[in-house]
Amino acid sequence: MSRSNSLVRVAATLVFVAALAGSVSAQAQPDAVAEVPATALLQVGPDSRRGIDAIAPDVTPHWYGRYRVGGALVELRYARAPLPAPAEWPRVECEARLLRSADGRLHYYEHRTGWSLLAVVSSGELPPSVSICGFVDRFVARHLVFENLEEVPGPDAPPVFPAVIEL
Repeated sequence: MSRSNSLVRVAATLVFVAALAGSVSAQAQPDAVAEVPATALLQVGPDSRRGIDAIAPDVTPHWYGRYRVGGALVELRYARAPLPAPAEWPRVECEARLLRSADGRLHYYEHRTGWSLLAVVSSGELPPSVSICGFVDRFVARHLVFENLEEVPGPDAPPVFPAVIEL
């Protein structure tokens, strides 16, 4: 095969590949931009703390964690017992859980085994595709997976706060 025939074949192959790439690129771009799923990333915790401001005066021992979800920060307080104050807070039906909410900002969840969780968006706004209900639902589901894998932890062992939660 001559050198000129080889160059012609290489050029034809490049043209074909470029045309194919353009066709695939045009097909891959939908009319509407696909929404990227939100991810919660653990930034702090779990840290052992005492006292919860929302239930002042209070010295309840709990575990604190903070997640970044888009431009928002979500703070969690995990207690190994039910918390006393939220009984009168209005109920909020989430997809998979029943929460109680104080002023629509602070959300409380109590698991049937006795541990409880307070969640609040402390700054910023959650992405449009994410609600605090959805965040708590996914946190609890992921937490339970890890909790069920572990042996019974001691009373001083921290609970599992998943490092990444797909929302």
